[in-house]
Amino acid sequence: MRLKSISKRVLLSALLMAALAALAVAQGPVRREPPERQGGVWSEELKCNSALPNGERLTLRADGGSIRVRTGPGGLIRCVVTLRDYTPSAAQARQYFSAYRLSLRPAPSGVLLAGAGASHSKSQSAQYDLTVPSQCSLDLQTQAGDITVSDRLSGALQATTAGGDIRIRGAAGPVEVTTAGGNIVLGNIGGPVRAKTAGGGIRIGNVNGNATAATSGGNIQVGHVEGTARLKTAGGDVALLGATGAVQAKTSSGQIHIGETEASVRAAAVGGSVRIEGARGRVSVETNGGSIDLLQVRGPVRAQTSAGSIVAQIATTRKIFGASSLRTATGDVRVYLPPTLPVTIDAAIASAGGHKIVSDFPLQIQGSRPAFAPSTVRGRGALNGGGGLLKIRCTGGNIEILKLDSEILRQFKAQQAAFWKRWQEQVQH
Repeated sequence: MRLKSISKRVLLSALLMAALAALAVAQGPVRREPPERQGGVWSEELKCNSALPNGERLTLRADGGSIRVRTGPGGLIRCVVTLRDYTPSAAQARQYFSAYRLSLRPAPSGVLLAGAGASHSKSQSAQYDLTVPSQCSLDLQTQAGDITVSDRLSGALQATTAGGDIRIRGAAGPVEVTTAGGNIVLGNIGGPVRAKTAGGGIRIGNVNGNATAATSGGNIQVGHVEGTARLKTAGGDVALLGATGAVQAKTSSGQIHIGETEASVRAAAVGGSVRIEGARGRVSVETNGGSIDLLQVRGPVRAQTSAGSIVAQIATTRKIFGASSLRTATGDVRVYLPPTLPVTIDAAIASAGGHKIVSDFPLQIQGSRPAFAPSTVRGRGALNGGGGLLKIRCTGGNIEILKLDSEILRQFKAQQAAFWKRWQEQVQH
């Protein structure tokens, strides 16, 4: 019995020593390669690695430099930092290299990698190349440089740069990215997304969760969102393929295009057109300078433009449709209604001046309409026994209320399909 007990202790001790030896190899010290010169550029590589079990997090904090990440086999992190000094002076280059510090140490829920130099001039740069397990989570931060994750991750991802582009191929978990000046490009994401840039475009694939995107200057393009979508740009277009939750979209200088949505839609453009397709919930649209197209909308609608036409194709039933209004100060209004929809029409042209109300449905038209008189023309009627109120107003334009038949519906659907096909081709390029 005593021999067996000693044998077990010896075996356990051997296993412990082997594990410690393996950990020492996995979390070895930073190795520096000798500096090299190629033309007028001096470079030096710093290398390190560490164990990182699946599901744990790598945290990177760099005071400057671009970051490139790819996935590799095994539960290891492999890191290569390339320092460059674009100077013919060997002394200056060695001073920069020797002052740069790279550390790799355990941290809560993972490993912390940190890099910092004594100073950074325009002639100096750092490049981080990381290989990580595909099932890890990442928290990346650099004070200046691009961040690129070229392979899809299974964990969560956070990325922040004070100046540079962010490109993420994809992730199965939540993603939060921020740049103070650059573009953001994300692939398909399996969790919620938050993306923000102070100056650049944002492009996101499909999102399995809520999506929030904001930029101070650039376009926002998002695929299908399984959740809510909040999209805002101060200077560009907004395009959303579709969403299952509520949508809010706003631009101060651009157009808005929103595909099929299951819930409410709120869209506001200061100086551009707005196009909403297939909305099942309440729709609220406002623009100060552009047209409004509402195609295959089913819920109540409120649309207003200060300068532009309105086209509304309403595909709904009495149970879904509610009180709605369409209003333009300068432009025509054209409404397509199902022939059997119970609805009450209240249409008016404030200053007709030769403009008129045309209807495929029986309406009572009131008001004189001499060719150039600024009189008011009104049209009222309870279609199919009457239902939700549809109020139509324009100051100087025509109002048309037309029956929606199968041929017109086919044309609308073909236009929608062609538009999104062109959009997806542009996004892919």
